[in-house]
Amino acid sequence: MSWKTVIVENADKVSLFLDSLVVTKNEIPRQFPISDLNCVIFQDYRSIVTTQILNKLAINSVMVIFCDVDLMPTSVLNPIDAHHLQFKIIKEQINWKIETKRELWAKIVKQKIESQLEILEENNKSAIKVEMLRGYIKEVQPGDVSNREGHAAKVYFNELFGNEFARSQDNIINAALNFGYTVIRSAFSRTIVSKGLHPSISLFHSNQYDAFALADDLMEPFRPVIDDFVYKNYQEWEYFGKEQKQALVNLLNVQINFDGKDVFLTSAINRYVDNVINYMESGEMDYLVFPYLEHIQYYEL
Repeated sequence: MSWKTVIVENADKVSLFLDSLVVTKNEIPRQFPISDLNCVIFQDYRSIVTTQILNKLAINSVMVIFCDVDLMPTSVLNPIDAHHLQFKIIKEQINWKIETKRELWAKIVKQKIESQLEILEENNKSAIKVEMLRGYIKEVQPGDVSNREGHAAKVYFNELFGNEFARSQDNIINAALNFGYTVIRSAFSRTIVSKGLHPSISLFHSNQYDAFALADDLMEPFRPVIDDFVYKNYQEWEYFGKEQKQALVNLLNVQINFDGKDVFLTSAINRYVDNVINYMESGEMDYLVFPYLEHIQYYEL
């Protein structure tokens, strides 16, 4: 399983040599075997990148993210020929049953709230608030028609970051959360396309301008990975800059418990999307396995 994330900045050239990514900086080349790569992130506009290496990365399903001048991800490179049965799979995706989609969305919402309460417990937050979230889980209906997700989110964020905190605020916490969510969303988008699915055909999110609505649906139980890291670190940050963004990108390399095993986050995403596809095809709940976030294992860059 590929695992390494390479962040490219201020490079003179990024090219291909045999089966390796070559990053040349100040006339000094560094090679990274493509078989080891999970993600390559281009953080600036200074690097000259060959089309040969971009094609090789796409063929090998390496996630490639391009950032703007503020280091915010702006685009993801996805291969056109993502799956040999792509047309068949997309036709099936279009015909997914409404009832099954509503049931799946309810399961996703329940697991998102479960992940949130795991983060609260991990950080020794109020047992009363944790029990409130457990109550919301029991109240989730197909399609989450009563918006237990939204009610739980308010309780969760206020307990984690304080009663004065709101997701709409312009502050260092929200800047970090938004950046981290974008990285996770990119990983989901790459994985969804690699499975032959169309990323804009969603379960729940229905914004006509959202090209990655399915990624927004499926990533929900994984968001608290970002929340936990930001909570544990934001008080030490004077500002949200390059160092903090690199640390958030490195969360693709954390290990979480998935189906009883500790696996890299990207591996968990891959297996989880497979489970979702199997569930949508069969309607069998046994196929659904979600991440367990009570003990996230972080690694240094």
